[in-house]
Amino acid sequence: MFGLLRWVDSDMFSIEAKAETDITQVPTSVLLQSILEDRFQLKVHHETRQLPAYHLVVAKNGPKLQPPKQSDVTPWVGGGGGRIRATNANLGQLSLILRARLA
Repeated sequence: MFGLLRWVDSDMFSIEAKAETDITQVPTSVLLQSILEDRFQLKVHHETRQLPAYHLVVAKNGPKLQPPKQSDVTPWVGGGGGRIRATNANLGQLSLILRARLA
């Protein structure tokens, strides 16, 4: 989402709504959009944007990642100084760290 005001990250609201008709076939996103427009005058604008992206690919000689030796070890991903270290972590956890570091 782009163009949001600062209060979006700090102010919290509780929204309670009750439908007057059967809404079981309506997607939740459509219902939420309707409530936000009605109660907060927030408008949704959909657009396609070209954004920078990174591709996580396997090197020519294959991956150097190894399966964990102990499955009972808590996953850990961290590091500093331009390095990332991981223990017992999966690619999903690694990709979250990469996304945070590259943002």
